[in-house]
Amino acid sequence: MAAVVATAASATKAHNGGSGAGGQGGESNGITGGAHQSLSREDGAPHKTKHCWEVEEEEKGEGRKPSHKRQLSVSSSNVLDNMGCLEDVVRSKRVVVLLDYDGTLTPIVSDPAKAWLPAQTRDILVELAERCVVGIVSGRSLLKVKGFVQVPSLFYAGSHGFDIWGPTTESMRYQVAADQLPDLARLRDTLTEQLRGIEGAAVEDNVFSVSVHYRNCAPDDVPAVYEIVQTARQAFPSIRFGTGKCVFELRPDITWDKGKAMVWLLQALGLWEEEDVFAIYIGDDTTDEDAFRIFHHEDRAEGIGIVVTAENKLTGAKYSLRNPEEVAVFLARLVELRGHVQAEGNSSVKDIKMDWARTPLARAFEPGNPAGEKKERERGENGVEGGVERNHGEEQGR
Repeated sequence: MAAVVATAASATKAHNGGSGAGGQGGESNGITGGAHQSLSREDGAPHKTKHCWEVEEEEKGEGRKPSHKRQLSVSSSNVLDNMGCLEDVVRSKRVVVLLDYDGTLTPIVSDPAKAWLPAQTRDILVELAERCVVGIVSGRSLLKVKGFVQVPSLFYAGSHGFDIWGPTTESMRYQVAADQLPDLARLRDTLTEQLRGIEGAAVEDNVFSVSVHYRNCAPDDVPAVYEIVQTARQAFPSIRFGTGKCVFELRPDITWDKGKAMVWLLQALGLWEEEDVFAIYIGDDTTDEDAFRIFHHEDRAEGIGIVVTAENKLTGAKYSLRNPEEVAVFLARLVELRGHVQAEGNSSVKDIKMDWARTPLARAFEPGNPAGEKKERERGENGVEGGVERNHGEEQGR
């Protein structure tokens, strides 16, 4: 508990105006914010907001209406200033905490291979997992995010929720769209070759998705990266295009996302229709909005979304945190509020009913097979393809 208190104290200082990792505002931690004017063009080309680019055609193509979103003011929505509204429910209900990784638990960095988790944050996650269900839902591959976090008692959903693993006594592994792995591998190889000549561009293999990073590209080169990605994708109609913070995302074109992964996990643990369950989802990126949406469109999902942003933002989240350091403070507060659970001898995971093979969402998708994990190991734990960013920038860490 000492590590939790120490982390909470240092991060509280940052919340009150100090600085820390990821606490330098939008430019240092990759936050683009949401208080910007739409600059979309009729041709669907990317438009610049801050130092990243966004593409609106995917949002339109999916036919989604952002009716669940509202303009969130960071001056009044910070959850650390509103803990009184959560104390009773956190103490009295079974809590599930799900978090994104990059930009949420750790600051966004220029080299994806060096997004290390702070040791104190890891200690907090270990203690929190003793008191409630905790999971990581990341765009990184399953093997990669598990390697970064290194807390075996957590649940993990890699590749935007397409590859799920749980720390239970039973074999909990669920993979969606495993039949698309060959196409994703071919698309990865195509992009690696075609982007080789653009300085700063990097292709990251996340097994069930392919990420094209352009954070280190010159602004004038970003449209070219976009055109190469879109042209290459046309040869694979089963692959969908999306955007994130200075990254273009390519994943199977099915109705599955981080929100569906959250619902599946709650169903798998027998918690989906239970009235005494309260879910908390924390994330910073566009893909996390799919999870925030669940709290608005599903009557059975009681909980809140918390967006990590230093700027006002149009979002489906109810509360905000400014940076990963404040996320650590919030998690430490949860540990303190949930302290009585461990004292009463209640278990967060051991007593949960495991019925994951018969969940409603599981019946809609065929589970994958261990080939996905085997292919991932063959590709390498890092997953950032050689010959792209390493030819022109810093050497990727291993």
